[in-house]
Amino acid sequence: VSLRTANRIVERHGRTTPRKLASPMERFEREHPLELLQMDFKGLSRETPYSILSVIDDATRYGLALQAIPDKRGSTVFDTLWGMFEEYGLPLQILMDNGDCWGAPGSKAPTAFEARLMLLGIQPIHGRPRHPQTQGKVERFHRTLKCELGDQLMQPTMAAAQHELDWFLKRYNWVRPHDSLGGKTPGSRFAPSNRKRPATMPEHEIPHGAQSRKVDSEGFISFRGKEHKVGRGLTGHRVVIADTEAGLRLQFAGFDLALISEL
Repeated sequence: VSLRTANRIVERHGRTTPRKLASPMERFEREHPLELLQMDFKGLSRETPYSILSVIDDATRYGLALQAIPDKRGSTVFDTLWGMFEEYGLPLQILMDNGDCWGAPGSKAPTAFEARLMLLGIQPIHGRPRHPQTQGKVERFHRTLKCELGDQLMQPTMAAAQHELDWFLKRYNWVRPHDSLGGKTPGSRFAPSNRKRPATMPEHEIPHGAQSRKVDSEGFISFRGKEHKVGRGLTGHRVVIADTEAGLRLQFAGFDLALISEL
């Protein structure tokens, strides 16, 4: 019996289960500027002597940074963000994928890069692994960048590349109309944040009376006679141990981390 005939017989006798349709991709958009930023690297060939870091605002599509940088290390990226924060103020959240300097898919604690964001009151969040559509706005930004600059993205020096990127970003923010903004430019909708960047990186302050433990050089804390692996991203910092409804939970810079029982 052919497969198609067998299928009709089984269906006729009610012995099949309807196939579940894939749920449609949930779209999101923040209401105000700097509630959420999307950040990613533009893919380039390995021979290119620099990387391109892009940061755009989720609500307005405004490009805050389009920077040629020498590498993808967390310290290099943070230096770019530090200057950007001085110009535009601090966002509430930054959305990233799980790669490069900011990704730690299996970790229960932030990377060193994420810890610095958290000390500034910025929540780092990540898209699901292998789901680039979560960062759809910055992906679309990169498609426009590639369409308009093409081979000009590949320059012999970082300075030459930055010249091209500056031209593109100015046009993208202030000249080029955006369909999702009703034909308006991102610059016409964007406004800086009232959350000003401090002059220096703040220290992690432990609330009065709170339990805390210092993370050692291997990323562990000692609590109630046991060693718990927190992660090297917090090496040298103290984490708060808070008694919550779900159980004893680690906290850092006011953000919830993992439960002790999960470590």
